[in-house]
Amino acid sequence: MNYEAVSHVVSEIRANKPIANNWKAKNDADFEHRRNALEDMMLEIRGKYYGKLWKKIYPPLKMVTK
Repeated sequence: MNYEAVSHVVSEIRANKPIANNWKAKNDADFEHRRNALEDMMLEIRGKYYGKLWKKIYPPLKMVTK
């Protein structure tokens, strides 16, 4: 391999390291945002499910406890 070509590539990589770190930060932030959105959606679905389940259980339970 040509030493000058290799040194040029290495210097380009070193020069672009802050850009790569910035991309990583953006990707990490995007991942966190998507994970939080998924957790919110799961909590909403779970709340709707348990809300419907509670409506089915509570009226008969109310009649039994009177």
